[in-house]
Amino acid sequence: MVSEEKGKPVRYVVSVRTDFGFVGVEGESVDDVVKAMTHLPELMGRAYAKCGEISFPRPPPPTPTEKPELEGIMKRSPNGTREILIPVSRLSGKEVIFLMMYDQDPRPLTTSELAELVSQCWKRVGSSHVSVYLTGKAYKDYFVTVQLPEGQTAHRLSGVGRDYVRSEIIPKMGKG
Repeated sequence: MVSEEKGKPVRYVVSVRTDFGFVGVEGESVDDVVKAMTHLPELMGRAYAKCGEISFPRPPPPTPTEKPELEGIMKRSPNGTREILIPVSRLSGKEVIFLMMYDQDPRPLTTSELAELVSQCWKRVGSSHVSVYLTGKAYKDYFVTVQLPEGQTAHRLSGVGRDYVRSEIIPKMGKG
């Protein structure tokens, strides 16, 4: 079969999800693809026999990127934790939560991870304090909820949340 676009032959492609990724089958006709797919169970058996019990690791979560706009507001300590350079008395819990989420972006954080980060650099807070902001109706547009492979729920800033940090919180801290 030849496509009408520039006389190129049409290729049919089917992708099948397996335990170790996608397997693609392609052909020049539907019959070619169907014929190739009849061999998939045999090919999969061979692949499993070769791979044995090899487990394929999940990709690591995204790494937070350095954000120059946080210079003078936050810094990384020698042990790798983040430190807020603004006096604690000038910050609200909401501002610290938003700054930490912004700093860690695009990495999603569970409520307990975020509570730990906030506690390290501001005041001791529990997951329930953090959860008020992450799940509260007033802040629903600021966060995106994601399901981690381990079954945990995590959150990251939405575009609206990032804009809020850049336009409201950072300038208030004397930057921007």
